[in-house]
Amino acid sequence: KFRILVDFTDLKVNGAVMAARKDWIATHQRELRDVIKNLFLGARKANADPAWAVEQLKPEFPDENPVFLEAAIKEYASRKVWAPSGAMTKPDDLKEAIAFLKEAGMLDKGAPDDPNFYVDFKALDAVLAEIGVQ
Repeated sequence: KFRILVDFTDLKVNGAVMAARKDWIATHQRELRDVIKNLFLGARKANADPAWAVEQLKPEFPDENPVFLEAAIKEYASRKVWAPSGAMTKPDDLKEAIAFLKEAGMLDKGAPDDPNFYVDFKALDAVLAEIGVQ
């Protein structure tokens, strides 16, 4: 038996962040969309079919008890840790993160407040238009 002490599901800006140089993004749109799409499809499949997710994890964690893996996956799915449409799809959510980073001294106080300065949502929007939002 295990207990999840914290899972960060209530955070508007969650832990999975993809970063890439702008020049790479400009020349690799298909690859970028494929990665995003498959992350979402994997999350959706794991949430809908925990047994499938356990089978995917077994090779990655060969020494782990499959019963533990299944319990962890079911718990994560129930808490919606694996966001089926991205943990953050709204620029407004980023405004809070920018303000926090400035307040914490991790971002210069004079840095832009506009989320579009930091994040390009075009690939995310294209994938969600293709597979839908859940």
